[in-house]
Amino acid sequence: MAPVPQSDNNNAPATHGDVSTLPAEMVLQRIPHPTLPNEFGTFVADHYSALLDGTNGDANASSYKKESKIDVVVVGAGPTGLEVAAGLARQGFRSRVIDKAPTPLVAGRGNGVQPRFLEIAQLWGLQSEFTEVGPIIEHTAIYMDGKCKLYTSSHLSESPFKGLHLVTQPQIERIWIRDLRRHGILVERPVIMTSYEVSDDASEEYPVTCQLSNVQTGETETVRAKYLVGADGAHSSIRRKMNIEFPGITADIYWGVLDAPLDSDWPHAWMFGVVLHSEHGGVIVVPRENGIVRLYVQIRPEQGKGFDKASITPELILQVANKVFSPYTIRFSGPTSWHLGWQINERVADAFSGKNNRVFLAGDACHCHSAMGAFGLNAGIMDSANLSFKLGLCLRGAAKPDVVLPTYDVERRTIANRLVRTSARYLRIVTMDPFGTTGFKTTIEEEHGEAFVPPRENMTDAEKHYAFLLFFLKNNSRLLIGLDIPYVPNEINSDIPGVSAKVSSIRAGIRAPNPRVALTPTTTGYLYHALQGNPGAFHALVFAGYLTPAILSKLDTLEAHLASGDSFYSIYSHEKTPNAVFPENGSLINPVILVRSLPSETKERFTSSGRFPHLSKLVKVIYDDSLSPEDVHTAYGVDPLSGGVVVLRPDSWVGTSTTIDRPDTLKAYFSTFMLPAAST
Repeated sequence: MAPVPQSDNNNAPATHGDVSTLPAEMVLQRIPHPTLPNEFGTFVADHYSALLDGTNGDANASSYKKESKIDVVVVGAGPTGLEVAAGLARQGFRSRVIDKAPTPLVAGRGNGVQPRFLEIAQLWGLQSEFTEVGPIIEHTAIYMDGKCKLYTSSHLSESPFKGLHLVTQPQIERIWIRDLRRHGILVERPVIMTSYEVSDDASEEYPVTCQLSNVQTGETETVRAKYLVGADGAHSSIRRKMNIEFPGITADIYWGVLDAPLDSDWPHAWMFGVVLHSEHGGVIVVPRENGIVRLYVQIRPEQGKGFDKASITPELILQVANKVFSPYTIRFSGPTSWHLGWQINERVADAFSGKNNRVFLAGDACHCHSAMGAFGLNAGIMDSANLSFKLGLCLRGAAKPDVVLPTYDVERRTIANRLVRTSARYLRIVTMDPFGTTGFKTTIEEEHGEAFVPPRENMTDAEKHYAFLLFFLKNNSRLLIGLDIPYVPNEINSDIPGVSAKVSSIRAGIRAPNPRVALTPTTTGYLYHALQGNPGAFHALVFAGYLTPAILSKLDTLEAHLASGDSFYSIYSHEKTPNAVFPENGSLINPVILVRSLPSETKERFTSSGRFPHLSKLVKVIYDDSLSPEDVHTAYGVDPLSGGVVVLRPDSWVGTSTTIDRPDTLKAYFSTFMLPAAST
């Protein structure tokens, strides 16, 4: 896919002055996309090679230093691989990111990010890059055999981010590539890993030896790393080299996927829609930016004939879609920007980590499924956030690798199995295929037991599928926006017996709520804004409520603990450990106090009273003045008259909770997986 220099094409964006005088990063190139043209011609993508193509074209490629010893090698520069590197970079750790493709993606693939994706991006300071790109799905239209069965609000969220934001994968990759450039990291293209070895010598600082090869120049290189991450897709070479099985099924279900500007007399054009036809299958309609619409269209092979991806043309996809939409019609109104013939695979790797917990899989390399539920891009960033903070703790020498790193496999593989099963059910509702093709159960009733009861007797299969679709969407609403992703108990997710349940109604391993707060007397925002600036840190939220005498007395106990020199903070915060991001103070514990009192009362009772010198020095004060039940205390289930402490993990899941006057339990919590800071 050779770049084409900018021409006088009337559709090309205007440039500033003579192209020959522009900095390389500003030179726009026009890339004809290799998809089949329609009557409107061939789609041409805008591309900035010197900004986006890494070592294969970046303006800074000639001076880019390729370190032979590195913290982490990341194979695969799709969103997941880029996000792993971005998460590590925020903690001050270096990665080398390689990808076999000469350029990043210019069209197609994933296209929707859930509220949870955006919350993680918010912690990393990038949420607005994603929210300001495309449309938002906040309503859903469901049609059956040409009739509107339901039009309703959907993708409702208690998160600050409402709905499903439509951001295409090429746009997502561009955001992360630019982010990594700001951290001095270029994607190395077109480069593959030909082999790797992991040493059994526990004393080796760089136990992973990687052999890299540039597929254009033939240049080879040996790189030694502390860790290796395979984010190289469903056909992962790293997974194969790890000898990890990828069990699951290749379903007898086929999709044609199409991105193009479309015209239609469909009454709900263009919004998110599920269009079903009892004879011709289903179509998913996804509105995109700039008037483009994505269609997921079920393609049923002719009886006795196999599936031929090459036969899935844009025209065929549109032809089948028109059968499903009948009596409404759809037609092209511009060039096709992308299309794909796709046979559905539903698989989860047997393990997400390899030898000595030095090699890890993330994203499609360890789980794949249909597009139903938009789980691909969204599971990838959760993999990345989970893995990057754990690698960061271990790279810093602050955590016990044999305790922390195995939790990545346990947490994310459990979630991956759930996502694949959920996507499989959703898919078969839309395609009107038997549930037995999931490989789990054979009927709706057997799959869900007493949970699903058909609303009336003698329903046709089509009617039953529609009824179950409504049941499914209702019961999976929070999962479909990424907020219902609980992790299993382990050392990092650990409720304290007899204590935690009395403090907070939210158990360990649950997504941390993100309500609106007052960050200062003159600035409002959301709780996660208060957590920014401490990448890799655990956040100790001290719920001090109304600063009543009872709570102030408990704060006295916490103050005495912090003053002792043997506190959880002094031992496990690693406050004085040098770090590239925080050379002077890279604390791994970020204390935040949340008060329901006014700033003047808080100043009088807490910050200026002289009663809490250590607490006042360490904590950031946040004012929880939203009306109940939208306040932070209510969101976390903490009584503002008795208070409590809730610890959030760096990826914003709940770690533990305890009472304010039991700081010893926090010390015990951190001791299970953290290493004490070296004495100075």
